[in-house]
Amino acid sequence: MADTKLSALTAATPAGADLVYGVKGGNSRRFTAQGIANLAPGTDLSYDASTRLLSSSTGADVTLPLFTSSLAGLVGASGGGTTNFLRADGTWSAPPGGAGTDLSYDASTRLLSSSTGADVTLTLADGTNPGLLSAADFTKLGTNTGDVTLGTSVADVLDLSGQELRADDPGADRILFWDDSESKLRYLTLASGVVIDGTTLYADQVLGIACSDETTSLTTGTAKVTFRLPYAATLLAVKAEVNTAPTGSTLVVDINESGTSILSTKLSIDAGEKTSDTAATAAVISDSSLANDAEMAIDIDQIGSTIAGKGLKVWLYLRRTS
Repeated sequence: MADTKLSALTAATPAGADLVYGVKGGNSRRFTAQGIANLAPGTDLSYDASTRLLSSSTGADVTLPLFTSSLAGLVGASGGGTTNFLRADGTWSAPPGGAGTDLSYDASTRLLSSSTGADVTLTLADGTNPGLLSAADFTKLGTNTGDVTLGTSVADVLDLSGQELRADDPGADRILFWDDSESKLRYLTLASGVVIDGTTLYADQVLGIACSDETTSLTTGTAKVTFRLPYAATLLAVKAEVNTAPTGSTLVVDINESGTSILSTKLSIDAGEKTSDTAATAAVISDSSLANDAEMAIDIDQIGSTIAGKGLKVWLYLRRTS
């Protein structure tokens, strides 16, 4: 029979009923109910959750892999929609942190604007660049044992080559200054006798007092020499010398401010010596703060028992305070 293929079977075909179907050329044919019953069935699927076995009526069975610790081969129930995302562990989650912060910059005003409202106007770092210096501005950044030299656009602003300021020099006295002749920032190293106390620079001074002539033997007595201090000062040290050494015993000198000794152990020169630097007992200062215009006096308490010393001078080492 030519062109008698089955053209349609539907789910509505009644069970046990013959099916009349048309063929090309206008003739009709009948497909019996028995014939319909003998048609091959479709592929049936069944699933065993305990074994994750997906069985097929055709025999092509498969065990589904675990997608999560509890779901076999499938994405979990949607919590995604258009706002959540699927995590690697098979769960749905909202993006962390919410919306980000948007930044915008207006070069004409140097205003850096934030979508959170935390706006800031960038300051000029080098007269041209707002807020930042480019990497090209730095030709070398040394360690705290090396030089620091800034490059191109700010090279002359800070050049400490060969005279580095180091973090490992705590307490080192330094005075920074601008050297116009070389357009560099430099520092001074303070020489002996020049100190910085807080924010004040002091130059230590030495005041020498002649207490006799050079040839006359010394005699004991109070106020052999009197004088007034030209400024307020801190007394740092005292010293005495003679041009002829005392013999037999020591030479002893006292120093007074307004009638009161400023030494708890008096200044002495040992027998046979010409300077107090070699004395067995060093002088001890009990009052180091000397007032401006204070009246000072030098007493000679002992001159030597066999030969008296000659040519006595007393030295006061002072740090001016006003």
